[in-house]
Amino acid sequence: MSRDEARERVVAKLRELTFLKDKPIADDTEVYADLAIDGDDLEDLARWMAQAFGVDVSRAELGRFAPEAGKPALGWFGLRAYKSLTVTDLLDAVETRRWPSR
Repeated sequence: MSRDEARERVVAKLRELTFLKDKPIADDTEVYADLAIDGDDLEDLARWMAQAFGVDVSRAELGRFAPEAGKPALGWFGLRAYKSLTVTDLLDAVETRRWPSR
């Protein structure tokens, strides 16, 4: 599968998961910061990446990229900082078959 074909499938899945349906999605779009995909939806994305592309998500630490399901985005001293997770990172994961580890 080409990177462009993978991009089409990944962008379609992101559109399905985000409530920001009209938001443009480019390679540098942030999954959490721009599309507000977190918690159960981020878990769904990881499972889908594993099923659709064979990406190994066994060591995925999703809480590094967005708030986990049932946990607040706020920490003791305000908003938590989350690691970047972009469309490019997801496409790289398709190619390497490994979830981003940053």
